[in-house]
Amino acid sequence: MDRHISNLWRNVKKRGRWRGLFVNITHRWVERKVAEFCQRNYYELRPRGAFLPSLDRIKEGIGYTRKNTRVVWLIENYARNGFSDAELIEFCKRKLDLNIS
Repeated sequence: MDRHISNLWRNVKKRGRWRGLFVNITHRWVERKVAEFCQRNYYELRPRGAFLPSLDRIKEGIGYTRKNTRVVWLIENYARNGFSDAELIEFCKRKLDLNIS
């Protein structure tokens, strides 16, 4: 888990510098939020896969702040990629309906 946390933290700092974004979350904050996420989702951290914890900025124009950053699944973060929560949920509902029919 320590390695994944450190990778998430390094990537946040790197993206913040590249994009000129404000970053006020700490390594410890990331560690705590990922641990809470894993516990809430009954997930044991694995080295790879689509269901790894990932850090997501809620509003794209704002940096990595405690109020604007959340932990989500990696696959969810890739699927969201600029879309709103409502649009992602709508996609999931339609996908589920297609698979059930």
